Amino acid sequence: MIYLLFLFTAATFTYRLNNETNGEQTQEDTIIVHYEDGHWSTPYFDCGGGNIWMMTYTVPFLGRRPNGTYYFKGTSGLDIDLRAIDINQCIDDNNTNISKEENIFSDTDKCDRASQTCVFIENLGFRRGSYQCVCKKGFYFPQPNNGENYYNGTILEEQHDLKIAGRENIYDQLICKRCGEGCSECTDDRSCIFTFNWALRITFLVIQCLTIVAMIPLFIFTFQFRDVKVVKAASPVLLRIILIGAVFLYCLALVGYGVPTVMRCTLMQWFKEVGFSTLYGALLLKTWRISVVFRVRSAARVRITDMDLIKRLGLIIAVSLFYLIVRTVVSPPTVEIGKSLHDLKAYQCSYDWWDYAANIGSLEGGMASELEQ
Repeated sequence: MIYLLFLFTAATFTYRLNNETNGEQTQEDTIIVHYEDGHWSTPYFDCGGGNIWMMTYTVPFLGRRPNGTYYFKGTSGLDIDLRAIDINQCIDDNNTNISKEENIFSDTDKCDRASQTCVFIENLGFRRGSYQCVCKKGFYFPQPNNGENYYNGTILEEQHDLKIAGRENIYDQLICKRCGEGCSECTDDRSCIFTFNWALRITFLVIQCLTIVAMIPLFIFTFQFRDVKVVKAASPVLLRIILIGAVFLYCLALVGYGVPTVMRCTLMQWFKEVGFSTLYGALLLKTWRISVVFRVRSAARVRITDMDLIKRLGLIIAVSLFYLIVRTVVSPPTVEIGKSLHDLKAYQCSYDWWDYAANIGSLEGGMASELEQ
C-alpha cells in the first residue's frame, strides 16, 4: 500500500450556473501537488506514436466527495522528447563528480579499456555511440589511411551488438595497438630504442678478447725470462702488474657489451678505475724510480727495490678502492635514457661529478707520468 502525504491550502471557488450567472464564492481547502509527488518514467521508445525516444512525468490529481474527503481520481502526464538530449556513455574523467545515479549511461561505452579512452561528442541527440575511442598514450591507431585516428562509437556499438548476437563481427579488431619499445607516442610499431650494430660490436669484442688472450704469452714471457738482463732491468714484477692493469681495462668491453644495467655500469667503473690505477700507477712508479736515480748528485747509492714500488702502488690502488666504495654507496650509477642522432632513445650509464673528479685525477696522474719521463 502506498501512502501519499499532501499539503493543503485555502482557495476560493466560484461555480458557474449558466452563461450569464455565477454562483456564490465559496472558500475551501485544496490539495497542493509538489514535484516530489510526481514520478519520472524510464526512457522508452514511443513505437507507433511519435516513434521517438521519450520520458513521461506524471502527477496524481484527486477528487472531492460531498462529505469533504478526497479520493484518487487520476494522473496528469507530461511527455518529454529526448531527441535533443545527449547520452554520455563515457566515464567521468574530468572530475565533475557526476554520480552513476545522475548519469545512468556512464561507463557503458564499448571502447577497449586497455588501449583506448572514451571521448564524449555533444549535440548528437538521444542515441548510443555518441563518442570516439581515442588511443591512449603508448598506443597507436592501426588504420591511418582512413583519415581518422580514432574509432567511431556508432560502429563499435553495432559490432558489439553483432558479437552479443553471435553473428560475424570485427569488434575485437577495433582496438589500438601498443607502440614499439620505448615509445610514448607513435604512429606504427617501430621501436624507439636505438638498435646496436651487433656485427660491429661483435667484431670489436672479438678483438678485445684476442688482445686479452695475447696478454697470457706476455705474462709467461716476463716470468720465464725474468733473469735476462734486458727483462730484469725493466722489473719483471712491475711488467706483470702492468699487464694485469691492461687486462682490467680491456675487460670494460666485455662488461659493457650488453644493454646497460646498474650492475654493468658499476662494474665498468670498478674495472676502469682499478685498471687505470694499476697500469699507470706502475708506469708512474717505474719512471719515478729512474728519475730519482738520475737526479742524485752525491756518490751515495740510492736503492729503491721493486717491493718499495709495490708498496707505493698498493697505496695508489687503496685510494682508488676507497673512492669506488664511497661512490658506490653514496651515489651508485644509474641507467639513463639518452638520444641518438636519429632521435632514438638509447640506454646509457649515468655520468655525474664523481666521474668528472675521477677523470681529472686520471688526467693528473697521466701528466705526472709524462713529466717524470
